[in-house]
Amino acid sequence: MARRYWPDTGPVGHDLDLSLAIEPGYAPVEIVGVVGDVKYDDMAAEFGNDIYVPYLQFGYPCYYFTLRTVGDPLSMIAAVREAVVAVNRELPISDVMTMEQRIANSTSRTRFLAVLLALFAMLALGLAVTGVYGLIAYSVAQRTREIGIRMALGARSSQVLRQTMCQGMRLVIMGGVIGASAACILNRLMHSLLYGVSATDPLTFSAVALLLAIAALLACYIPARRASRIDPMAALRCE
Repeated sequence: MARRYWPDTGPVGHDLDLSLAIEPGYAPVEIVGVVGDVKYDDMAAEFGNDIYVPYLQFGYPCYYFTLRTVGDPLSMIAAVREAVVAVNRELPISDVMTMEQRIANSTSRTRFLAVLLALFAMLALGLAVTGVYGLIAYSVAQRTREIGIRMALGARSSQVLRQTMCQGMRLVIMGGVIGASAACILNRLMHSLLYGVSATDPLTFSAVALLLAIAALLACYIPARRASRIDPMAALRCE
C-alpha cells in the first residue's frame, strides 16, 4: 500500500480518511509507521492494502491474538483461558489452534490440488514409460531377423544395444521438446498453485527433465538389452 500510494514521499506523516472504510464521521488519522507485507489467509494471494489501527480507537466484534510460546503450544491453551477468564468471565474463546494448523488450513485447497496434479503426473509418466517400452519392444520384435543378420555379419552386442537405445531416445527427446514448449506456454495456468517458486523455475524444469530422462532410459534399456542378446542363428530362422 505504501509503495502504491506514496512511492516517492513515503506515507509517514500523511493523513488517511477511513470514514468510507469504517463508518461515516470518523476523523482522518495520521500514519505513524509502515510494516512489511503480510498474508493472513491465503499464502498464494496477492498482498492487500491493510491498515493497522489502535484497538482503543476502533472497536471490533472479535479479536485474534497470536502468542509466542516455548515448547508445545497446545499445552498453553488452559493457561490462556484462565488468563482471559481472570480479566472477564463473559469473554468467549474460540478457534484456538497452532500456527501450523492455521497455515495448513489456509493451504489445504492448494495442497489438495498439488497432490492431485502430482498423481496425474505420475500416471502420465507411467503411461509414457509404458508406451516407450512397448514401442521399442515391438520394434525389436519386428527387426529380429534384421538384428540377427547384423550380428551374423559381425555387429557387436554393444553396437546393437547402442543403436536400439538411440532409436528410443530420439523419440523421448522429441517428446521432451514438445512437452517443455507446452509447459512454458501453459505455465500461467499453474501460477495460482505455486508458492515460493515461479512457474518457470529452472531448477524444477531441470529436475523434471532429469526424472523423465532416467525413466526413458530404463524403458529403452530393457528391450535394447534383449535385442543385444539375440542369437543370430535363431534370429535367421525367425519368420
